[in-house]
Amino acid sequence: MHNAIKATVGVLGVAAVIYITKLVASKYIERYMFEPSLIQKRSSRSIFNIFRSRPAVNIRKHMVIDNNLASDLDCVMNMTKNVKRNGGQYENVLLYGAPGTGKTLFAELLAQHCGMDYAIVPASRISQFLKKGTVVQELDNLFEWAARSKQGTIIFLDEAEIFLADRSTLSGMAYNALNFFLTKTGTPSDKIMIICTTNRRSVIDQAVLDRLGLQIEFILPSLQARQEMLQMHIEAVFAKQKGKVVNYEFLKNNDNLVKMAQQLDGCSGRVIQKFVNRLRQHALGENQLFVDEQTVQRVIVQIKKSLVRL
Repeated sequence: MHNAIKATVGVLGVAAVIYITKLVASKYIERYMFEPSLIQKRSSRSIFNIFRSRPAVNIRKHMVIDNNLASDLDCVMNMTKNVKRNGGQYENVLLYGAPGTGKTLFAELLAQHCGMDYAIVPASRISQFLKKGTVVQELDNLFEWAARSKQGTIIFLDEAEIFLADRSTLSGMAYNALNFFLTKTGTPSDKIMIICTTNRRSVIDQAVLDRLGLQIEFILPSLQARQEMLQMHIEAVFAKQKGKVVNYEFLKNNDNLVKMAQQLDGCSGRVIQKFVNRLRQHALGENQLFVDEQTVQRVIVQIKKSLVRL
């Protein structure tokens, strides 16, 4: 009799585990497998992330930025985390400034810091569905998908001016998409936080700016920040080289580092990363296997030319 009871309890336990597993799996499939087409990148698909705690993020360990910007971003991170922890409505944010200054990276770090999901929507996806005439339906799918998250979702709209510019400049589907966005963001949400980015804040519709209560400018890095970026990327590219090893003693010299940072005035963090990568590519391409003054100056000229087209 005792063994029969134990067997029954065991069967019920297994059944309960199977039921819970199916329930979690169905929620996972609903949440992650059938995602809106607007999304280019989002938080991990792994079902195990549902149960995994996420560590707090120190913004200065991940981004080389000036103190004023770091202070503003810390404020957003702490405020958002407290809203998620204590309940309340999220503040929508506009990040504006030159491309390649870390706006997308910040959105991902914010989501990690707060334990939220995120979805990155690039302008190219919006443009694709504007042409198809289905962008409003796709935006509706996006907001519905985001609202289902138990952790809350950060929707990151990159180059938002493609459909959130001044309404007098919009027509057709872009105008309809703007109105849909305004409808969805008219009331603060406890489920969804919107982060928009633009290189041209002046063209954003005033009603949209009213919805984006926090507005933070991402400025191009200062001389000190450029030096720190150079050091960071040189270490990443040259310290653990795979394949042929390129000698980079020239880049370790502090005077040379300062000179490069000065010459890269007006460059974003992304451009500085490309610059360091290209130094090694040139050395390998010319089969000289070392970086010298000539290599540096040749690549700086190339980088400066590319800035004209940005």
